[in-house]
Parts: sequence; C-alpha cells; structure tokens
Amino acid sequence: MVTINGADGVIANLEMQTDLASSREFLHYLRGVLFDISRTVDIAAMTDKLGAMTNFALRVLYKDALDKLESKRLLYGWGLTEINRRCLLLAGIATDTGGTIVWPDPLPSDTVEQAKELQIDLGEGLVDKQTASTLRGYDWETVSARLDEEKASDTTLGDQLLRNNVAV
Repeated sequence: MVTINGADGVIANLEMQTDLASSREFLHYLRGVLFDISRTVDIAAMTDKLGAMTNFALRVLYKDALDKLESKRLLYGWGLTEINRRCLLLAGIATDTGGTIVWPDPLPSDTVEQAKELQIDLGEGLVDKQTASTLRGYDWETVSARLDEEKASDTTLGDQLLRNNVAV
C-alpha cells in the first residue's frame, strides 16, 4: 500500500527523456564487464560460432574460465584431501595425505581427433601399442590376448592356403 503525505501528492509514471538504444547499449556494456570480472565467457555473444570450433579454439576462448576452474580445483582439492586425511585420522588410520584427486578434462574431447593423434604417435614411435590402447580406454590384457589369437588364426589360415596351393 502506498501512502502520500500531503494534499498535493500525485502518483505518476516517469517518462523516459532519452532514447532507449543508448540505455540498451549501456546494459550490454555492463553485462560484458560483469562477464570479464567473473572470468567467464558470454555464451550469448557467440552462439553462431560454437558449432564449428575445434578443441584448441575452445581452450583459447575459455582460457580465463579454465584458469579460474584450475584455481578452484587447487583450493577445493586441498580442502577435500585435508578432510579425507582428518576422517582417516578419526578412523584410526594415520596417514600424511588424504589421497590424490584426479580431475577430468573439463572440455569435451573429440575421439576422432584423439585417435588421429595416437595414430601419428604410434607411427612416429613415440608411444607403444599398450599405452595407446590404455589411453583409448581399452584393457590391454584383453586386447593383447585377442590380437594374439587373431595372429595365430591368421597364420594357420595362411599355412592352410599355402598347403592347398602347393598340393594343387
């Protein structure tokens, strides 16, 4: 409820004396400054560009946000390991550390791009098959056993073909 003291009191709307475009531009400027101060990226400003960006371009574009995330991970990680250490101490397990935190990559990864990089590394001899297999998420022991089985069956098939051709 609104009360007006005095006999001449009037309630009215305040008309805008300037143009709306300059006010909108100032609001846009303030929004940009807010995103800059908070070290985040304004998604609304680049909705048409996001579809065609590579992982490297995303890392460059989101560098401030990724750096901010890394700062948070360092601080929160220290806190989490300290909480874990103290919980273990309360449980009667004396330890110097509360464990190790392994943070995942915050950006989505392109599996085709990763496979190409691994193929180049394998071709250059920078990594072995076991490392490449593990990086791709495969269990090396299972893969190795299956590759050995395939190799054994291929040589058996090759030997059979040679024997059949010699006999003909």
